Amino acid sequence: ASAVLAAVEAAAPAGPPADRAAGELVNLVTAARSVLAAAAVREETRGAHARSDFTAPDVRWRRRIVHQAGRTTVTPVLDGPAGDRSAPQEGEGR
Repeated sequence: ASAVLAAVEAAAPAGPPADRAAGELVNLVTAARSVLAAAAVREETRGAHARSDFTAPDVRWRRRIVHQAGRTTVTPVLDGPAGDRSAPQEGEGR
């Protein structure tokens, strides 16, 4: 995943977009970067996100993964199972 993420980041044009197509490419690269960063952090298989090294869903990973300004954070879902605070927190789980 890190090689794909590096390739996506390398495809991002520098500076302001020259036209609408370039602006849309910047938006697509931004979205791809966020999805790949979240996928690299999540150590489970859930829905369409499948990993060969973590083949089953894990209730501890019922979390929100937010990628913003080059930083990825993992926060618990507050409406999850009562007392479930056992999930990996930011910086853990890798």
